[in-house]
Amino acid sequence: GWVSILDSSAGTEIRRFEFPGRRAGAGSVDFTPGRGRVLAEDAGGLQVWSLDGGPGIFLRHGDWPRYAVDASGALAVTWDSTRVKLWDVTTAEELFEYQFPDRYFTEFALVGPDAVLAGQSRDGMRRLRWRAPDLVREACGRIGRDFTEAEWVVYFDGEPPGTTCAERPVPDG
Repeated sequence: GWVSILDSSAGTEIRRFEFPGRRAGAGSVDFTPGRGRVLAEDAGGLQVWSLDGGPGIFLRHGDWPRYAVDASGALAVTWDSTRVKLWDVTTAEELFEYQFPDRYFTEFALVGPDAVLAGQSRDGMRRLRWRAPDLVREACGRIGRDFTEAEWVVYFDGEPPGTTCAERPVPDG
């Protein structure tokens, strides 16, 4: 399969993007004009190509995930019935993954300049914190005390060991 970019005034094909290997091809297709990319839903994930050419990247998720892109075109979110993943579209780096076997999300969006991850389920809207500092602040707020050194190592791998919860106010939302 492939995705064709057409010149609407001339009706001619400007560029064609081939799906690598034996993958099925596009479900839905989006453009990120500010980043010059084409994104296409694909069996097993999200295919991303640059309008300037070059090799495409594949964001592997699972069987035909749904997806959304933030306003800048730099981040993409993919989801299926049990999990959501957040991606850096430029590097294909998976930034965040969240499993939700007890809840079915029908939509996700990356909202605002800070790319807040918002999910819609039958139970209503839910904001998912995905940045490490936000997650640490929320954990501190929930535990109500400082973490022990052993807890920091287990739960906050990579965080500076001297950081205390008192230095991290709980974020709104």
